[in-house]
Amino acid sequence: MKFYSNLYTTHFYRNKKHRICRKLKSAKGNLALYVIVLSETTDLLEIYHSSILCQSYFKEKELYVIGIAETHPKAVRLSTDIILELYQKTGAFDIKEYTAACFNS
Repeated sequence: MKFYSNLYTTHFYRNKKHRICRKLKSAKGNLALYVIVLSETTDLLEIYHSSILCQSYFKEKELYVIGIAETHPKAVRLSTDIILELYQKTGAFDIKEYTAACFNS
């Protein structure tokens, strides 16, 4: 699991990014949050509840996390904000190219 260096978060998680990332990577702790990840197949974003990431399917995948939010509606809103920011800065919707060089392990 890799995290975007400028990880997008809702206000609730602004000061807790590093702790949340450690817990997500180690699959420890009972985290009730949603992660926003780059899709493997398209230039879209996917939203998963953190508990889903404990399944073996996701443990075998290299996930690129670009955002975290405390509820699904807030994750959807954050995803929208990310895409709008991307379009305003680049004039395109190529999220993978835009974020490619900015991931940390």
